[in-house]
Amino acid sequence: MACFHVPAYGFNDEAIMRGAAKLYELAREEGAEHVGFAVPARENLRHLERSQLGPAFKALHNGDHATIEGLPIYLFTRGTAPQDFSGPVLAIITPPNQTIELAGLHSVTQLVYVPWQLDDLDRYLAEVDSAEL
Repeated sequence: MACFHVPAYGFNDEAIMRGAAKLYELAREEGAEHVGFAVPARENLRHLERSQLGPAFKALHNGDHATIEGLPIYLFTRGTAPQDFSGPVLAIITPPNQTIELAGLHSVTQLVYVPWQLDDLDRYLAEVDSAEL
């Protein structure tokens, strides 16, 4: 599995969009039928609604379906993973242990990480071989 990260911290719309662009590129390359977004908890989506992907985050927060570039988005939260999922995942502001766990799931074919804090990225990189975007 390939892992990637965006070296940005806090709410950074540019970093989120770079991560999303890479997610879509990976999905196209592997012929994925869907993608995943990972956040610590559904409530965290509310804080991401002001990004360019706001409509997708809002739909997921409300329990509705969302897409990115026509691909359905599955939501991963701490301790929960969708059944029958196989594809790339964009982990946004997830804590290091959740991100490291995602990197070890067989259903996650590739991972793109946008951290919340500098320490989060350092802890993730200590455990996961990840290429900087």
